Amino acid sequence: MSLLNITLNNFRLHKNSSFDFCQGLNFIVGKNGTGKTSILEAIYYLCVSKSFYNVSDEEIANFESDYFDIKGIFNSDGKKKIRVFYSKAQNKKAIFKDDKNISKASEIIGLNPIVIFTPEDYKLTYGYSQDRRKFVDSFISQYSASYLETLLIYNKILKNRKALLEKIKNENNKSFRLELDAWSEKLFQTGSFISYKRLDFFKEFIPYLNKAYRFFSDDKEEPDIFYYSLDMTQERFYNLFKDNYKKYKEEEINKKSNLIGPHRDDFIFKINNYEIKKYGSEGQNKTFQAALKFAQYFFLKDKLKKDPLLLLDDPFAALDEYRSSKISEFLQNIKQSFIATVDVKFAVDMKRKLNGKIISL
Repeated sequence: MSLLNITLNNFRLHKNSSFDFCQGLNFIVGKNGTGKTSILEAIYYLCVSKSFYNVSDEEIANFESDYFDIKGIFNSDGKKKIRVFYSKAQNKKAIFKDDKNISKASEIIGLNPIVIFTPEDYKLTYGYSQDRRKFVDSFISQYSASYLETLLIYNKILKNRKALLEKIKNENNKSFRLELDAWSEKLFQTGSFISYKRLDFFKEFIPYLNKAYRFFSDDKEEPDIFYYSLDMTQERFYNLFKDNYKKYKEEEINKKSNLIGPHRDDFIFKINNYEIKKYGSEGQNKTFQAALKFAQYFFLKDKLKKDPLLLLDDPFAALDEYRSSKISEFLQNIKQSFIATVDVKFAVDMKRKLNGKIISL
């Protein structure tokens, strides 16, 4: 699977731009503020229907326009077209697959798998639990439609349950409490599925992480991820959430907040049994971040039997020479990648070594 062409209308700085891509390395070169990262962002949109930044669709459209339009042509068992159109006036996003309007974004997620490595990935090890949950949820959703569907249902349950907790706090109506029990039962059912799928994912993913990390660290350290005990079943997760509901029910009402469930999970990243966030060096953190993304690439490739697109936003700016050379070496095993950089010399040197294409902005 590869991306052949992308056309952007009113997408951030790109009022009307079109780019053809090659198999292998595609270097998007230009000074800061020329729209390099926006091209990566648009590619990401075509694969998952949203930005990799935490921004709304409305913020994406060019200031002088009330819409944006992204079109992509993929080579996947023949040419396939994906289009994402957003209207500010209607505050509505439309997604098209081969010119046919589809009703749910989930219909394109995983169709063209994608992995992105940006400077924001420091949050994976240094950041908050929600940063790690976002990574894991978007990762699993690309290969498991049932996980994505359940996650969307779960988020709706959280929203409705929170509104109900506020009603109980303000009015303390007995019927509201009975309704809370019903919504909580739905939370136990969907939440236990999500937690079990996450645990199952980590069991499969950690060997990929080990291989990638050892490559970057010259086989000197061993990474790990702790979530829950490996003997946890979906039934045990269900009972855990149910017991916690009894324990924290009144506190949830007082705080008008959902205090139980997988939306409060964290995943502990470790190196040689030490928590990296607390004890890891800067170099270890950066190596772990890179290893996560390259392990993600090969995991998705094996799961989906497709080569994901790899997006790298100025990946060498914050890395030392050794890690940069390791990433360069790793890129030789990637079918198609897109690298945004300000370093023209680097792009020219890499193109000379590995072939590819340079797109200058």
